[in-house]
Amino acid sequence: MKELKDALLENGYSGKEELQETEILNEGLSFTKLRDKLYSLGDIVFEDQNNHIYIVNVKSSFLSNTVTVAIKWKSNKICLCGYCSKGLIKTNSVQKTFKKIENVIISDSLPNKKSIKKLIIIAICSVILVLLGIFSIRVIMIRVATDDYNNAVNDFNKTVEEYNGIAIKGDVKSVSDLPESMETIDLQSTDLISMIGVSLSNNSSEKIRKDTDTVREITTDNENAIAIVNQLICPKQDFVIQKLKSIDSIKGIEAVTKENNPDGLLNKDGGYYGCLYFTTNLLDEKTIPGKSIVDKGTDAGGAIELYNSLDDAKKRCEYLASYDGTILTTGSYVLVGTMVIRTSFKLDDNEQYKLTDSIIKAMTTV
Repeated sequence: MKELKDALLENGYSGKEELQETEILNEGLSFTKLRDKLYSLGDIVFEDQNNHIYIVNVKSSFLSNTVTVAIKWKSNKICLCGYCSKGLIKTNSVQKTFKKIENVIISDSLPNKKSIKKLIIIAICSVILVLLGIFSIRVIMIRVATDDYNNAVNDFNKTVEEYNGIAIKGDVKSVSDLPESMETIDLQSTDLISMIGVSLSNNSSEKIRKDTDTVREITTDNENAIAIVNQLICPKQDFVIQKLKSIDSIKGIEAVTKENNPDGLLNKDGGYYGCLYFTTNLLDEKTIPGKSIVDKGTDAGGAIELYNSLDDAKKRCEYLASYDGTILTTGSYVLVGTMVIRTSFKLDDNEQYKLTDSIIKAMTTV
């Protein structure tokens, strides 16, 4: 059997798999006829006519392992040496293959038509069962992925409802990254018929998981948007002061109090609950009359007026708009949340825009 082992080593055998051996009596079978018999069993991968050796790969059924057998022909006997490669079913694969070779070679018992038909039916049934199993697993994976997607959508829709409930309390049109309102996403059906339909389509659990990740990313963006809008609706005066201090072009800040209430709007019906005047390094405040920043008014830089409601802030903008184009114009103004952001008329259009933009960016930084 050493001759057969050497032949196997030269043709892919690693030396690790267990070799099994046997012998079959030869009852007049020629070397050439032996080759014809082996063709019905599997693939002949090696042939040595001088030493009368064949190597054949045999796979007896759909789920079984491939068995590699080296066969030495002699006039009085046929020697077999084989091993089984890794696979699904390994038990007794080599011995079963030896028996099959013996049946074909010695008894010449080729499968009859009924046996072939039975084997075909078994093979077809096996394929169908495997395909049904694979499809069932696909349906289950898609159902799990869809459930996770729906959970993500529920969380997303909650942030949408919260955002819309807050956004209507203020004006966010001047904030480029904030929508005036958001829309919810529909949930996906998870009944069996729907899952089968999804499984038969081009969709997959992997695609659904990617969609889920996208929904969760947008949900995080929504949460940030909610935090920003909350900062713009009736903010505390101290909070606004801190935001103004973070702007490089703003020099000084002074709040309106009941002692220095220049226009009488502080805490009045429809008036602001807080107002912060500020100066800017874009202007020389010494050239502007007034003993304090509040006295100098918006001329020295600008102001932020804080209102309790969107309606009050809108009315204030309408009042300021009535002076547009007249000698009484006080500069630019914009409604953000429930605040009116104003800048000095002494600044040119570009300076007014940049200063207002700096204030909005500061107020929308979380």
